[in-house]
Formats: sequence, C-alpha cells, structure tokens
Amino acid sequence: MIETRENIFLRGYMLGALVASVVAIAAYFQLFGGKPELFMLYSRARGTFNDPNVLAAFVVLPALLLFRRMLAGRLISAIPLLVLLAALFLTFSRGAWAQFAFAAAVLMGLSFLTSRPNTERLRILIIALVGTVAVAALVVALLSIGKVAALFSERASLELSYDVGRYGRFGRYGLGTDLAMEHPFGIGPLQFADKFLEDPHDTFLNEFMSGGWLAGLAYFALCAVTLAKSTRFLFVRTPWQPLYHIIYAAYVSVVAESVFIDIEHWRHYFLILGTLWGLMAASCAYARPALPARSRAGLQPHHSAASVH
Repeated sequence: MIETRENIFLRGYMLGALVASVVAIAAYFQLFGGKPELFMLYSRARGTFNDPNVLAAFVVLPALLLFRRMLAGRLISAIPLLVLLAALFLTFSRGAWAQFAFAAAVLMGLSFLTSRPNTERLRILIIALVGTVAVAALVVALLSIGKVAALFSERASLELSYDVGRYGRFGRYGLGTDLAMEHPFGIGPLQFADKFLEDPHDTFLNEFMSGGWLAGLAYFALCAVTLAKSTRFLFVRTPWQPLYHIIYAAYVSVVAESVFIDIEHWRHYFLILGTLWGLMAASCAYARPALPARSRAGLQPHHSAASVH
C-alpha cells in the first residue's frame, strides 16, 4: 500500500517536472516561435513556473528518483534525467545547482552504505562515475552555445550586484538579524522588502521577520526535529528504503538551500516534508521490533508491522 501510493504521487510529480522542463528547454532555444519570453525570465528558463529558481528546485526530487533508478541498474532512466538536468542548468539557479549536487551525493552515499553485495556497490561507483562524465559532457555542450556561456559566466560569480554591498543578499542578513533583535514580534509578512529593497532570501530570517521570535524558533524546531527523527530510520530495512533515501536527500538539500532563499511558498517543499513524515510513521510501525529498546521506549502508540499494509 505504501509503495503504491508513493508511486502514484511520484509518477505525477515526474510527469509535471518533465513537461515543465521540456517547455523550458524549448522556450530557451526559441523552438516555439511567437513569444518564448512567456516561459523565460531575465534570459533564464522558467518553463511553466513564475520563477526560474522555483522550476530548478522543483525538478530536484524527480531527478533524484531517476538517479536512484540508474544506481539500481535501470540505465534507461538516464534519458529523462538528462532532460531534467538540462532544464535545471538553463534556469541558471546557483542554489538549485548546489542543491542537486549535494542531494545526489547524499543519495549515492546512502545507497552505497545500504547495499549489501559488493557487486552492487561496484555498480553504484561505476554508474556514478559514468554519470558524472555524462553530466559534464552535457554542460560542455550547452556552454558551447554563446548566449548560454555568457549567462553562465555571469551567474557563476559570487559577487553579483544583489549579493554584495550593504543592502545586498549577505548584507541584508546582518541588517535583518539586528532588526529581529529589536522586534521580538516581527515586523509582519512582506514588510522586509519595504525597508531593505529586497526580500531576506533566507527562510530562517524571514520567519523571524514575518512572525517574530515564536515563528522563527518554530521553523527552526521543525527543521531540527525532522532532520533528527528522519536520520534515525536511514538504515532501517523496509520495502521502501530506497524511496526513503530519495525523500530524505531531497529534504536535507532543500533545508540547506533555505538558508539562502525563501522557500516557504514552494508547494513542493511541503510535499517533500509531508512525504518524509509519512514514511517515518510507516517505517516506525514496520520496523519497531528491530529498533533498540531505548528507541522503542519513546515510540507511541503501538502498532503491528502489518498495520502499514
């Protein structure tokens, strides 16, 4: 039952990501004719999304799913994966590039550690190596196009105009921290940009600004508790363990990215968060007899392993 529901959810997610990615790629290379700018923003691909950064973050989870299928030996998954990665690259979202790289490394590490036969581990290493070369070749091919190379050179810099200076991205972190200390109840939603020209681009800071210390600490607690509890089940062998690793890697990476961008309006973030907690609940019930006595003591209420089927 768990696997069936998750497969339905992920297939729908995958289809949406592929459609958005194809639209983004086609618009970037003006294959539609007419008005490609409908699917572009600041010369960056955005597909069917309002913002390139959101499209880029949205495709990370399905890209991880395809990557995990490749590690399991389903090499045909490389074709849709390259489509998603091409769209991801053409969004020129530096945060999403780092998010996928970090999440893929986490997922590969977990897959390697939980694979029992040495042949599986060897296959993972070989596929990861070949995949890295293939992605590098894709990037080189895209960079051979003049306008792609020019925008990449601009976006790859860590000193863009809105990053540096007193009111740049990093400068606003300090200004916002000082403001948070002065306003324990916050300054209200969407008020930060009125004072400092731009939004905080830091979800943790934005929670303190919008809802005060209570909201900021609540969001921090949500992230900390989710990370702590979800890590406990990484090595519990369940029928959905590979899926659990994918969702876990996606969640860890999106929380890391939330330090540099506002994610509380990303609907897929809540899908990932809810799915992770759902899998934790199922894993808790399924593997209760295998958990150490100290871990079982805090797990209430009691359910049998069969209750998740």
